Amino acid sequence: MTAIIERKEKSPENKNVILMIVFITVLGNLKDHFPEKTEISVQEKGTLKTVLLEFSKKHNGKTLLFDADENIRRHLVIQVNKKRIAVSNANDLELKDKDEILLYPPVSGG
Repeated sequence: MTAIIERKEKSPENKNVILMIVFITVLGNLKDHFPEKTEISVQEKGTLKTVLLEFSKKHNGKTLLFDADENIRRHLVIQVNKKRIAVSNANDLELKDKDEILLYPPVSGG
């Protein structure tokens, strides 16, 4: 498991903006395109959508997580702190410091 950073840092660009750390883990074939575990510093009051946009752009995987209108792809399974989040609620879900995001494609087969 990724080590949790126990501190908040001030943004170098804007000394008044407090950053928070969130953790992203990807599973399944998403591991072929993204690091399995990532820590991201974001502005406080960042939403799940804004964090995932930043994450996907940083790793050149935006089209895997978002459609052309920057909507989160409906087939993704998303959990925050081990609770499943409907894609329709992800746009406005505000994250907190040390939240853990889990992303994976739907599982199929038998």
